[in-house]
Amino acid sequence: MAREVIDSGKYIQVYSDGCMRIDNVVLSHPHLLAKWTPKGSEKSFYAIRPMLHVDDHGETVSIIKDSLNKLMGEKKLGRITRDNNPIRDNSDPEVDVKYEVDVDYYTFNAKEDRQPKILISDTLTDVMADHDEIEELFKNGAIVSILIRPWAFDKGGNKGVAFNLLAVNWQAEGDDIEVGGGDVDVGDVWGSGGDSAPRGDRGSRRTRGGDDEDRGSRRTRGGDDEDRGSRRTR
Repeated sequence: MAREVIDSGKYIQVYSDGCMRIDNVVLSHPHLLAKWTPKGSEKSFYAIRPMLHVDDHGETVSIIKDSLNKLMGEKKLGRITRDNNPIRDNSDPEVDVKYEVDVDYYTFNAKEDRQPKILISDTLTDVMADHDEIEELFKNGAIVSILIRPWAFDKGGNKGVAFNLLAVNWQAEGDDIEVGGGDVDVGDVWGSGGDSAPRGDRGSRRTRGGDDEDRGSRRTRGGDDEDRGSRRTR
């Protein structure tokens, strides 16, 4: 059954199952091909730290906050406060986690035990076959669309919301930035002809088929050139 959109904005769609699609996201700290162990943790995760430009995503963050407050209310955990808000505002002088970038942004963590779905321009990838291309494209600064699911927790007196990372969809190359290092159906989340364009002039960014070499022809693991469009057919 297709997901029902229950709230939306220019760069966000909220679905009836609790999932959120967010577009025009700047990728940072991607750990998509191998799990990462946070400092002081005994568990490892696939993870990213999405960056949302303050100038673009005010509406997005407002819609997310409304959804999180609704979730907290359903669990009888109160409301999102400054202390337990999972979304950090880099333009706030009191925020202690910052990066050397030229824009103000909102950021949060999204992670998952299982490897998230990885798409390139709306096409689901074969992680084993496309390992090198994923590593090349999904870098700090890439423009992506993401699918996340918030969940509420109440542990040791700490109440709040965290985000599961369900899928990441590469859209365009973006700018270089220095910031350091369950199965889910995504067919009704991304599709051809979407109207959410990446930040800035997408034509000036490298897209699939738009760089100096023909990205339609790639070397497979076996060493033979084949059309990636035919290999990606599911």
